[in-house]
Amino acid sequence: MIFETHAHLDDARFDEDREEVLASLPEKGIKRVINVGNNILSMLSFIISILNISLKNLCNSLFISLL
Repeated sequence: MIFETHAHLDDARFDEDREEVLASLPEKGIKRVINVGNNILSMLSFIISILNISLKNLCNSLFISLL
């Protein structure tokens, strides 16, 4: 298991594809990330991205369970 100990995924460079980058981490063996925020607004954006991914995964899991 890879544990990323210092990331800046809240940086504006990730604004366009942050959710895709975060969602791709597990398939690359990265299970945990410590994100060091640049400022409170960028961290809020990062947290929203994580919540969106979690909600999508939950919905997908529920949908698959119903099939």
